[in-house]
Amino acid sequence: MSSLDDAKNLVSTLDQIEETFTRNIPKEVKGNTDTTVALITAVRTDPTDLGNNDYFSIERQIELQIFYSLNIDYDPEDLENKIMKLFKDSFWNIIQPGVLNTDPDTFQLYESFYLSKKYDS
Repeated sequence: MSSLDDAKNLVSTLDQIEETFTRNIPKEVKGNTDTTVALITAVRTDPTDLGNNDYFSIERQIELQIFYSLNIDYDPEDLENKIMKLFKDSFWNIIQPGVLNTDPDTFQLYESFYLSKKYDS
């Protein structure tokens, strides 16, 4: 399983996130501010557990972006906490926790998390 699919399966368990995408958001969804969506993209891949001129595992880093609906009825910090616990419990490292921002064009809240996980090669 790829790191993107692995992360997507985790995010899909969260009730507050209505749709989850990997690599890109489809055109028909991009302008929609009525639903909360997640986008998961690959950031970097590093060989790890080096020895004997080889590597034995791969550290895969992803970016998880959450684009909140304009009409959310919960505290985004509660979801942020759920996301971090969910990934930590699934053996992911939290590289950079999410920070809430506001899109100046749509006034939509969004945040980005950076996470990594080691996979055997």
